[in-house]
This record gives sequence, structure tokens and C-alpha cells, in this order.
Amino acid sequence: MIQSLQCEFERIDDEHIHCKRKGCGRIVKTNRLDLQARCLSTEKPSVSGDRKYKTEPLGIVAKGVNYAKAIVRWKMAGSPVRSDEEVVRIFEDLCWKCEHFTTNSTCPLCGCRVSKSTNALLNKIRMATESCPLKKWGEKS
Repeated sequence: MIQSLQCEFERIDDEHIHCKRKGCGRIVKTNRLDLQARCLSTEKPSVSGDRKYKTEPLGIVAKGVNYAKAIVRWKMAGSPVRSDEEVVRIFEDLCWKCEHFTTNSTCPLCGCRVSKSTNALLNKIRMATESCPLKKWGEKS
């Protein structure tokens, strides 16, 4: 029998916390670190001393679900896109400098591809309906 764990939350900015257990990564918009939530992970957290926690990448299923939701929102809104200049500015000034960003052009927090690409189907930044999960850019920021 798999024992259910509670999320082990850590602050990622002024408004968001996330579970640092491997395989969970749940993100919640709140200031409370004492929030109780059933963890999606079945593993115990690894202790890494004073090393800053690095967000675990999402699994292929979670990436697919997030991507599908983004495409549906974008298509339902009439496929609006950001300008080439805005895409480059967001990528270079915000995504590229984000502490969670990795060099494979995939956001580890939402699992979507982010780049300077002008193809909206291959670049979340290009879709004007989409925003950063940390609210660093997008219409909800």
C-alpha cells in the first residue's frame, strides 16, 4: 500500500508556493507555507543540504495536458498572437533570466516550450492568451 504524503511547500515568490517533493511540484497561489495538501508524489523528498531547490521537470502527461489546455484557450479566443518584438523581449528579459528556466527551451513549471520562435504552436510566449505560471508576463500579470 502506498502511503499518502502531505506536500512539503517552499516559497518561490511573494505570492506562490510549491511542493518540493520529487514528482509533485504542485504550485499554489498563497502566502501560507502551512497549507495542507495531499502530495502527488509517492517518494520521500531528497535532502540536498543548503543547495537551492531546483524544480523537477513535469512528466510527459502533465506537459501534454498543459499544452492541450493552452491550445484550446488560444483557439477559442481566435488565435491571437504577440508581436515578434514582444516575444523576443519576454523571452530574453524574463524567461531566459528566470531561475527555473533550463537551456532546453521548456518551462519546468508548466512544461510548455518558450523561445523566440514566431510559430505559436511551438511557443507559448507567442500565444497572446497565455501567461507565465509565476505571472512574470502575460495578460494576467
